[in-house]
Amino acid sequence: MKSVGLIVTRYFLLMVMLSLSSCDEADVRISIPDEAVPRFAFKGNGYLDFFAVTELAPENNGSVTGTPKDRMIWQIFPETTENGTLPLSPIDYGKVPAGFVQRVPESGAPPPLVEGKLYRAGAPPIIHPRGFVHFMVKNGRLMVVE
Repeated sequence: MKSVGLIVTRYFLLMVMLSLSSCDEADVRISIPDEAVPRFAFKGNGYLDFFAVTELAPENNGSVTGTPKDRMIWQIFPETTENGTLPLSPIDYGKVPAGFVQRVPESGAPPPLVEGKLYRAGAPPIIHPRGFVHFMVKNGRLMVVE
């Protein structure tokens, strides 16, 4: 009888492990479509905790962790979990989509993006290691910077 119980227990643990391994891990990815408007597209799965655009200080050199001189210029949060769950429609810079609220700046539009400056846009890198993109404005269009 003990061996039957042991087999059932092992079978149960195996099924639990298989079901857990089949769960999708959150994987938010952000890209910049080649369009005239500053727009950010999202793919992957999971939840976008917030979306922010940060102007990176020249000495940052695109570091994920950033420097104290980096300046967040725009930040929006989903009002509900459902509103932040991927897939999401593209987000245009400075336009708060339905179901989101702006926290930075506290009021009004964010500053215009400046040609030649380096920016980072995306989800919190600590939560979504691939959920951000570095970019700059070149000839009036957003260009990804590797």
